[in-house]
Amino acid sequence: MHCMFSFTAVMLSFRCQAIMFYLILFLNLCLCFGQGTAITATPNQMALLTTTEPERIANLTANNISTTSIVLTWSAPFGNAGGYKVEATGPTFTNFTVNTLSAKVSGLVPGSNYTLSVIAVAADNVTEGAPVTISAFTNPNSVNNLTVMNISTTSLALTWSAPFGNAGGYRVE
Repeated sequence: MHCMFSFTAVMLSFRCQAIMFYLILFLNLCLCFGQGTAITATPNQMALLTTTEPERIANLTANNISTTSIVLTWSAPFGNAGGYKVEATGPTFTNFTVNTLSAKVSGLVPGSNYTLSVIAVAADNVTEGAPVTISAFTNPNSVNNLTVMNISTTSLALTWSAPFGNAGGYRVE
């Protein structure tokens, strides 16, 4: 997101040795700044304040994967970060912010692929660094209503109901 500032005919006044000077500035500025930019002004000065983007986090890994959650861990970026934005995109979408180097992403669909991103956020809670992304599958749920039928000395038949969520296939052991 960019901000556009345009100034025309700005009048500043100040006193110098009891003489009032008026200065009329005709500025036609078109300044484009990234997120986290602010302009502050007092009668004697104007300052441009900006926040730099945090570096990328490192070593993003998915751990403790269950049917409906994935725990993410990562290393802090070089420099400062005020927090971390976590996003999960798949059959469902979730995003939230944490102030730690790990996060549990919950409410996921079993047996589904998710794209997981962590983005360092500056202390202004607006300026973001570049995302680091990995992909991981949640574990599938167990089948339901497993039934054994047609038992003979050399074979048997199994039937079941599909589990909630996604399953790419079944392994019979």
